[in-house]
Amino acid sequence: SIPINDLEFYPTAVTNTVFKITIKPSGTLSNYEAYKMPSEYAFDESKLTQTLDENAYVFEIDGRIGSAKHNWFVRRRDTGELIWDSTMAPLFFEEQYISFGTRLPTDHVYGLAEGRGRNLKLDLNYNRHTIFNRFRDQGEDGFTTTGSVPFYMAFEKEKGNCHGVYFQNN
Repeated sequence: SIPINDLEFYPTAVTNTVFKITIKPSGTLSNYEAYKMPSEYAFDESKLTQTLDENAYVFEIDGRIGSAKHNWFVRRRDTGELIWDSTMAPLFFEEQYISFGTRLPTDHVYGLAEGRGRNLKLDLNYNRHTIFNRFRDQGEDGFTTTGSVPFYMAFEKEKGNCHGVYFQNN
């Protein structure tokens, strides 16, 4: 797989408490169909009715244009708490592979992975959580499956807040 270092980050406020970040190649690869979300899987923002005032989160990016190293941060606006910090693990963006990491505010994280073990809380003691998807044609039940729902919820240190993160990848 070929590394793609020339990336564009697009943070978009959806509601006051929801925003999405789109990461895609720039330059000659920006129109390549493999990096576009099919419309049937895209997040339908028209179903949300909340008006936009001041977004609850602040998105920051630190990276040189054309650099393989991009760090991005998300802070909760009212407490200033850092809830996403990618400095601990670089972003690898390739044609058939994506890898990234984050430092979370606490170890109280639930979801993601395949629910192995006896409880829902993730073991974050330097464990890697890999999510593999495999396409399966329609079975006898008529449904097509792809394998995982990459979502986690994490509790924060300040004011008992928590946040959820959903990763949508085409």
